Amino acid sequence: MKKPLVFLAVAISLATSLALDTTVHGDPTPQRIKRTAEMIAKSAGAEADVTINKMNSVTVNHEDLTEQVVPTLLRVGGGENVFVGPKITASEDFSVYQQRIPGFFFFIGISSKGTDPLKAAPNHSPRFSVDEPGLLLGVRALAHLTAEYMQEKQSKPGQ
Repeated sequence: MKKPLVFLAVAISLATSLALDTTVHGDPTPQRIKRTAEMIAKSAGAEADVTINKMNSVTVNHEDLTEQVVPTLLRVGGGENVFVGPKITASEDFSVYQQRIPGFFFFIGISSKGTDPLKAAPNHSPRFSVDEPGLLLGVRALAHLTAEYMQEKQSKPGQ
């Protein structure tokens, strides 16, 4: 008598879900993801065990603070070098701080001269290249932002 063949299949899928609209991660999105995965598995005669772990939110700059710091960046970096980039679904630990206090996150262009910043390799790429003199601009920007913030706080005690 022939023994039947038995197949055991296990699939593990890891995914990241980030959205520019922070309300997307509230109800019912996680339940919809879970239900969809379970129904797809069921349609194939399988089961799905879905666990959703909420991690960091998307980093979004505080509007009032952005208005306050952009003039400093324009002055320090030069108007031709400062621009508002497209929104991206980057998630940084910084977003956790921004849930409690206003925050402003900015990028320092450190690509070699002549490189289109929108075409430069990102920082987690093995092709990433740092034009080290560009780091000086970052230090200057942070020093000016800090000094001006402290100066404004001194002129408005109690805030």
